[in-house]
Amino acid sequence: MTESQQHKCDDCQKLFSRYEHLVRHINSAHRNERPHVCSFCSRSFARSDVLTRHITLHTRPATAMTKDRRHRIHRACTNCKSSKLKCDGLKPTCTRCNQRGKQCSFMAEMPKPEPFTPASPPPTKKLRLPSISSWAPDLF
Repeated sequence: MTESQQHKCDDCQKLFSRYEHLVRHINSAHRNERPHVCSFCSRSFARSDVLTRHITLHTRPATAMTKDRRHRIHRACTNCKSSKLKCDGLKPTCTRCNQRGKQCSFMAEMPKPEPFTPASPPPTKKLRLPSISSWAPDLF
């Protein structure tokens, strides 16, 4: 792409290959225009494609894996752990093992390790130096 084909933003000097991308950039980044509003949560977006992707969060079915995006489990089952797959931690059988018809088992909970605290340095001995007048009397 030659420099004559590039469109430059006057505010931040960003370059765009297409004029409509420059216009979209100016409207969203410098004018803070967010005309696309989610009908579920009223959150606004600068681009319609981002709104469409966002709406899928509201409309997809709530399963054990997607019900809470920040859901964390303490321990994965042995099958999921050995396969390095995400486990939902449901007991007695997790969803993934249930779908695959596998025997699901969890290892016994291990206690969390104590936080590491660095050892304090050993106490230092203070050296007693003779007074300066005893070894350099002619300075005073």
